[in-house]
Amino acid sequence: MAKPTYGDGSCEKLPSGRWRARIRLDDGYRNPWPGRTFDTRKEAERALLEDVTRELRAESDVTVAEAVAVWLDSNAALAVTTMITYRGLQRKIEKRQFASSSVSQLTTQVLDDCWRELTDNETKLQSSKVWSLMKCVLGTRLQGVDWGKGRTVEHPKARRLLDPAEVVALIDAHPERYRIIPILAAGAGLRAGEVLGLQRRHVDAGVVKVTGSLIKGAGRRKPPKTAAGVRDLAVDASVQQWLDKHLSEWVGSQPEAWVNTNSVRIDTVLRHTMQSRIYREAREKAGVHTVGVHDLRHYHLTMYGQSGSTLVDLERRAGHSNLKSVQIYAHADKTRDAELVDRMTPLLPT
Repeated sequence: MAKPTYGDGSCEKLPSGRWRARIRLDDGYRNPWPGRTFDTRKEAERALLEDVTRELRAESDVTVAEAVAVWLDSNAALAVTTMITYRGLQRKIEKRQFASSSVSQLTTQVLDDCWRELTDNETKLQSSKVWSLMKCVLGTRLQGVDWGKGRTVEHPKARRLLDPAEVVALIDAHPERYRIIPILAAGAGLRAGEVLGLQRRHVDAGVVKVTGSLIKGAGRRKPPKTAAGVRDLAVDASVQQWLDKHLSEWVGSQPEAWVNTNSVRIDTVLRHTMQSRIYREAREKAGVHTVGVHDLRHYHLTMYGQSGSTLVDLERRAGHSNLKSVQIYAHADKTRDAELVDRMTPLLPT
């Protein structure tokens, strides 16, 4: 039978029915327990995990701060805004006493002390963000330790689904020049950065081509984090009508002309800060409080999902790279359940 592998080793069932565990090194496999076998695969796996952990810790004679720094340096290709966030968390780690602790000496008890030091000096949210980064960096080196429940950043609760009247009110409250921003968020499911990053060449008859987004704090575009972010999105006739009107009145004729520009220079892209200010003013005017542009995207993708699309369709539309991310758009209700049942072929003849 095939040998179950575990990244740094394997467990193999012998002809006798017993199990052997071996660890993989650069020059091949070796048996850390010469002449010893195990009654069950679970026992072999447990012994393998303990040995792999020792091997990893033998290579982990660096401090927590050094390990985080090396990890960030090796992931320099991350998005600029993501790296800025991580560097800020790195500075918070370097201020703490545990930053000088050797990674090889970290145990569950030591991690508990690290968590207490964090929460004594940072807010719960900031502590959770730091903890999530540390777990990401050190998790593979610290196999078998308990990082504690409820310490990492939790996924946000499901967003409140806007009703159509609220969406229309938000769109109408925008200045006509910038009305296309909420229209594309609610009518095509674009993120704010994707809307701001659009150029004339990205808009075709009935299709919006998403190939990147505008970088916060900079007047240039960046590619999506994953290939899934590059996508062609069909839009309905009403959205296309607004796009045609917007392009003719507010956008230059060059292919690289920005779709959204500031009110002073038509050749200068509208930045995130100004877009946020415009949106906040429109939100107050519409009386729809604590609702962001992302809630409009959420509205579109939820409506798209309830129109009969599959999870794969929804994943592609949203630009996500995994199905788990699109489950947030699955708002179930009794009316929808009845509609789906009505579409099914009756089980029995009537």
